[in-house]
Amino acid sequence: MAGLGGLAGKELSAAMAAMGEPVSMPEFHRVMRDRVEATRDEQREVSHFAASLRGRTPWMTWLLLATIGLIYLGQGLVLVDGTSAFIVTGALRSDPEARWQLWRMASYSWLHGGMMHIAFNGYALYLLGTFLERLVGSARFVVIYTASVLGGALAVLLFQSGVGVTVGASGGVWGLMTAMAVLFFRPQGIVPEAMVAPMRSSFGRILVINVVLS
Repeated sequence: MAGLGGLAGKELSAAMAAMGEPVSMPEFHRVMRDRVEATRDEQREVSHFAASLRGRTPWMTWLLLATIGLIYLGQGLVLVDGTSAFIVTGALRSDPEARWQLWRMASYSWLHGGMMHIAFNGYALYLLGTFLERLVGSARFVVIYTASVLGGALAVLLFQSGVGVTVGASGGVWGLMTAMAVLFFRPQGIVPEAMVAPMRSSFGRILVINVVLS
């Protein structure tokens, strides 16, 4: 069997392994045809799914990335006592003076502390956002991202000890990752079964990046 390649070879090997014991040639041919046809159905389903996603443009993800990039470029233009005015006015702070300035629970997510910080967050947001927005739609994507940003801010205010400053889109990115994890590990027909395994592998790589960054 080692000499067989391609779809037919893989399905022939799988068919013989599935039968487990000698069968008649007609029965073998029937099992073979059924498995090849099932694989073709999976391929058609995946192709249709991919084509439907390509037809949708993730406008909100592109807008979010562009806005974060522009704000980062502007962070160093206005300084207050040597510190970016954006950080002073928009970062999430746990000190008593700024703790209840509620706008910071959203504004912190637009700011970043350096090139590596924005590069990692931007890359993760690109990978997750362009897929998830196409899949669930722009409105649901915005709800998921916004709720995640606010949830991340609340966690910081509740659990961060001492005085600290928090910036970055990591809270929103972790929320998108949670939504993706639900799709990968409980697809429930939303994602074709044939795509689940490679999507889980991609999810693992993104998870490692964000664990290191966070």
